[in-house]
Amino acid sequence: MDGDVFRDDDRGGETAGPDAGSGGGVQADSGAIEPGLDAAPDPDPPVDAGPGQPDAAPSECSDDCMMCGGGCCAETCGGGGDCRLTCNREGCDCTLDCAATDGTCDARCERGGSCAIDCSDVNDCRPRCRRGAACEIDCGGANNCDKVECTGGASCLLDCTGANNCEFDRCDGEQQSCAGGIMVCNRDCP
Repeated sequence: MDGDVFRDDDRGGETAGPDAGSGGGVQADSGAIEPGLDAAPDPDPPVDAGPGQPDAAPSECSDDCMMCGGGCCAETCGGGGDCRLTCNREGCDCTLDCAATDGTCDARCERGGSCAIDCSDVNDCRPRCRRGAACEIDCGGANNCDKVECTGGASCLLDCTGANNCEFDRCDGEQQSCAGGIMVCNRDCP
């Protein structure tokens, strides 16, 4: 087999090469490359997470949730006035961060995306999840996070811890209150 190196005791007296006895052959731990074999292995092989280790971040992550495909993305309001954040790609894991805005934040998650929407400490946040999206919305410490919509087969978790005016405006399906200021729509309590 290419690249195998044998010592005298491994194969009943055979050596690694015709000149092994005179020092011209390949030694098992010398690091030398035998002529005719490929060069050193790729210096940047893919990194597999070992047991109990977190997976490496997918290379397809982007900062534009309109383009993230089946990977992940993050969008953040730029501060100041109103903003709109959107994730509408199936299989995309999106982080929509409204926390930097002083105005109204409209965050949209659609078409089977999975979204973490951060409305914490925002004055007016209007998240909308629909078309099979799965959303976790943090309205902790927010004011006026009461226009939350979860429709069209979406499932939502809404964290209202320390918020003023926080609730689902629309929930197409089963809605329930959970411990710790959490409300859910079309899913179980955590």
